[in-house]
Amino acid sequence: MKMFHGNLWSYIDTHRIVITTNIGWHPRTKRNNMGAGMALQAAQQHPELPEWYGRFCESTAPDTPVIAHGTHRLIFLPVKPLLDRDNPEISWAQKASLETIERGLPRLAQHEGPIALGFPGCGNGDLRPEQVLPLLKKYLPEDRFFLVDLQA
Repeated sequence: MKMFHGNLWSYIDTHRIVITTNIGWHPRTKRNNMGAGMALQAAQQHPELPEWYGRFCESTAPDTPVIAHGTHRLIFLPVKPLLDRDNPEISWAQKASLETIERGLPRLAQHEGPIALGFPGCGNGDLRPEQVLPLLKKYLPEDRFFLVDLQA
């Protein structure tokens, strides 16, 4: 894994970009709450993503796998698990889970080509980079993974 400082979106032309998310959806609209960080930025650029990803979460929960959106060069990595299947819309309001991240990283590693990501769960998820870095080094050791430190 290579480490850089800067803007993760600057890699979109040459890399797939990892969007960290929650496993949840609104029961009526089926939209995933993509209200902060990279998820919000992705939703602002591509307004169809919250419904597309929310419907995917609903169909695969509680174990929502890592999925690529073919058209936009984005890979969705859940960092917040489904809290309550009866109230899936509240999943976004929790802290990120190291267990959820660790479950997703081997799946992320199966995606081909160069991939850029920030520190998963370290923005709105309240984790610290030093908590997730050992997992990233364990599961994403190849040079095709670019860890972009957004906090620089």
